[in-house]
Amino acid sequence: MNVAFADLNLHRPQAALEDLKTFAGASHEGVPEAVVDYVKAVALVQLGRGVEAFPLLQSAAQGKNDSLDGCGSILIRPLANNLLEQLPPLPQPAPAAGEQH
Repeated sequence: MNVAFADLNLHRPQAALEDLKTFAGASHEGVPEAVVDYVKAVALVQLGRGVEAFPLLQSAAQGKNDSLDGCGSILIRPLANNLLEQLPPLPQPAPAAGEQH
């Protein structure tokens, strides 16, 4: 996880996503899922892929007491909510043919 943070700080979001592949699946080695989701979302936002980041941020915002430092000093929920507020709204799907408004 620390390597992913370092890559984000060095503006290497693609490398951070690669680093996070070690956290794939059910086992996050004691790291809360909200933390992994948040870090992935930040990398995606840096890559200009906000639409992909949106559901991860929503998931991260559900982590009530999950924190980046593991001690409760840097809570994920307010960070995820803040980033959600900064993202442009998701595009609305076009109405299907024959649908009325």
